[in-house]
Amino acid sequence: MRWIVEASPIGSKESQSYCVEADSWQKGLQGARKLRGDNAPMSGFSIELMNDGCRAVDPAARIRYEVRRTADDTPLTPGGEAPPSRKSVRPPRAAPKKGKSEEPPQASALPAIYIKREQDPTAETPLTYREYAFGVAKGSTAEDAQAVLRAQLERIQRELGSKPAGKLVNLAAFDDAFEGRPKVLPLATLTWKDWRSDVSFAFPRRDRAGASPVSGSRPTAVAAPVAAPVHVAPVAAPVHVAPVVAPLGPVVAPVVMAAPVIEQPPASRPGKKPPAPTPAPRAPKRVAGDELIAVLFESMHDMHFLRDAIEAGDFCLSLAADRLPSRVALIHFYDIDRREYVLVCARGQGTDALLTGRNPESEPVLSAAMRKRRGMLLNDTNKLLDSPVFKSVNGGASAVVAPVMQAGRFLGTITLVDPLDGAPFTELDANAMSYMAEQLAEYLGARGIVVDPERVKEPKAAQS
Repeated sequence: MRWIVEASPIGSKESQSYCVEADSWQKGLQGARKLRGDNAPMSGFSIELMNDGCRAVDPAARIRYEVRRTADDTPLTPGGEAPPSRKSVRPPRAAPKKGKSEEPPQASALPAIYIKREQDPTAETPLTYREYAFGVAKGSTAEDAQAVLRAQLERIQRELGSKPAGKLVNLAAFDDAFEGRPKVLPLATLTWKDWRSDVSFAFPRRDRAGASPVSGSRPTAVAAPVAAPVHVAPVAAPVHVAPVVAPLGPVVAPVVMAAPVIEQPPASRPGKKPPAPTPAPRAPKRVAGDELIAVLFESMHDMHFLRDAIEAGDFCLSLAADRLPSRVALIHFYDIDRREYVLVCARGQGTDALLTGRNPESEPVLSAAMRKRRGMLLNDTNKLLDSPVFKSVNGGASAVVAPVMQAGRFLGTITLVDPLDGAPFTELDANAMSYMAEQLAEYLGARGIVVDPERVKEPKAAQS
């Protein structure tokens, strides 16, 4: 097979094209890199599978590759020939003994892969992330799919053995082939985090069908060896467990554990029992910065199934509101024709009236975030008051502004103002918002930006 490999530096429109011969896109990519004189391992690459190849980014060399299948008679780049196969000479196989049939050849241990996302740790996102959607035979049961995922997890764990702590793996099994978005729910999903002591399974299709519970029909946890028993302290007050959104499974609804109601002794004199005092509302719990990055890794994949940029922006703000509750959350898109930032999504009291508002590209805070090219932390009230964007939301004591950029091109910003728990934002929060902005940039790069006022102000109910 022959492959065309386009290589272009990130932020540049120039590119070089190579035609190489290989039996897979992986070897085609490696062959093109060798022609460029790059023999380094592909560690840290971000890879997106396509119908006829892949897109890959080398973060160290800042090179973007696009690999696609081409006709077998396409002229090869000099040196792009496939290396000769090294087949060992085997003695002729003896004829099988009478009455005994030959053993069938073993099937490949790796099922078909429909979705593949791999991310190695960086200074901003110190996690090793793997996400795969595997194909299983038509008619497989949920238990069959669970067994496949368990076997693949063991293989992945061996591959990640040398990686530092902080590993997150999401797997899913489908019995229906697809390209792009799945057509059906997965038979089974698996989540493994190396900082916890279990492997979690779920069976979305069976749960959606409402089948009667059978063995393994509910999400289960496979216990891993632990050094000592874990003591769980009694809970005296209501505890809210935030929902975890798995990229390849259903959204798990929040679980609320109510504190027990303690009956009061009867009053010493007759009369109505006074009503119990209403507890003061508590601020939503804020997810710690390091855990926040892990949650975003699990959740952001769902954004790529939304219909347009406005839905993607609302998705990001909803996720931020759940994990990092703030007084105000804003998303601006950059209108390159008018060189202005347009407010397209907003959360917070009074922010709906600000939608479609515009600021010039010289707006001090937004332009500073673009120059920095990563999440910018602002804990200076005076600096915030100098910004028209922050003046419109009554200033603030703490903010994070993350630039949405792709290959050096301005696409927009994500802004959070004043955490509801009263504590200032941290650098870990800024790193987490940088990751969210990177994922939104990928979406916008593929789907385009929407700044049409009617679409921006369309009621949320009409968007669904």
